[in-house]
This record gives sequence, structure tokens and C-alpha cells, in this order.
Amino acid sequence: MTRTRIALTTFVAFFVSQVMAVLIHGFVLAAAYEPFDGTLLRSGADAWQFIFLPVAHLAFICGLVWVYTHAQLTGSRARQGLTLGSLGGSWDRFRYGCCGTRNSHGQDRSS
Repeated sequence: MTRTRIALTTFVAFFVSQVMAVLIHGFVLAAAYEPFDGTLLRSGADAWQFIFLPVAHLAFICGLVWVYTHAQLTGSRARQGLTLGSLGGSWDRFRYGCCGTRNSHGQDRSS
């Protein structure tokens, strides 16, 4: 992946996560949150801490994009999902894919 594609993928994933957060928490779960109205998020002088929520989402998405760009995605869709979802069972494939002399497409990194 090129740097432009990585940046675009990160931006799109972040945008989708924020839209989904608004849809789910703002509309789907609004009735469940109603008893806690005004007490779930900080207000007043401590409201600036709200910025950490999108920053945490962005950090998580950056990690996922990094894993995707370094993991070797071979095999069935189920195996690819397990590779991306839990690197515990696929750690050797991941480790040799990102730290070896060849990239995930089998090309030598030195060239």
C-alpha cells in the first residue's frame, strides 16, 4: 500500500467509526441512555476531556491499518479474518511477514 492509500484508508475508517458511533449511541441506544441523561459525559470545566474519545478511536484505527499492511493475508477468508482479528494463533505468519526480508507480496524489501 502506498502512503496515500494508507492515509485515505485511515481517514475513511475513522469517518465510518464516528458515523456509526453517532447512529448507534445517538439513535439506536437513545432510549436506553435516557435514564442517565446528563450524567454519562462530563460537562462544564471537565468537558475538554471528551476529545480523548475520538483520539482513542483514531489510535485504534491506526493500529488496525498497520496490522493490515503488515500481515500476510493468504488462504481462505476465514483464515484471513483470524489473522487480522487475533494475531495470537497466526503470530509466526505475521512476524515473518512484517520482519522478514520479503513483504506480504513476496517481493524483496531491499529493492
